[in-house]
Amino acid sequence: MSTPTHLTDFVAAAQRAHETGVRFAPAAGGIALPSDRDECLAVQAAVAEARGAVAGFKVAAGSGLVAPVVAPIAAADVVAVGGSVAVKDQLGIELEIGFELLKPLPGPGLPEPVAEYFVPRPVIELVDTRLEGAGADAPLLKLADMQINAGLVSGAALGGWDGSDFGTVEARLVAGEAVVL
Repeated sequence: MSTPTHLTDFVAAAQRAHETGVRFAPAAGGIALPSDRDECLAVQAAVAEARGAVAGFKVAAGSGLVAPVVAPIAAADVVAVGGSVAVKDQLGIELEIGFELLKPLPGPGLPEPVAEYFVPRPVIELVDTRLEGAGADAPLLKLADMQINAGLVSGAALGGWDGSDFGTVEARLVAGEAVVL
């Protein structure tokens, strides 16, 4: 996927923001913005290529113009269990269930048996944006900004999963002795 030439300034600004940790205001900068999902994915691809290896993907159903949501997670942004990450001013976290792909998928759609292809893991998604100012919350810009993913902490594989739906999941997040969530 090649980056449309009118988005080269946006891609360069996004790459600089990843490198320096300094957010940019796309609407105030006079640069062209991605106008649809395909352009957002092209921006993601260009930034991901510049950042190096991809460790996984953030995926969600999404809605509207951005559905389905997909965004690469850079290997450089994966934090080891017990590791630390510098926080500039804010950092969101989302406690989720992630799925590790065990072998290549045979084709489109969800393969059966699912448990032969995926293993679930507890994960903490680190959430931050490289954007600021007017429009920073626009769904298309968030998608172009790797769906505001800033990294991932992956826990141990959950053994014994048979591929069935989890239903309701109970979890807690502990920092030291304090229960955070």
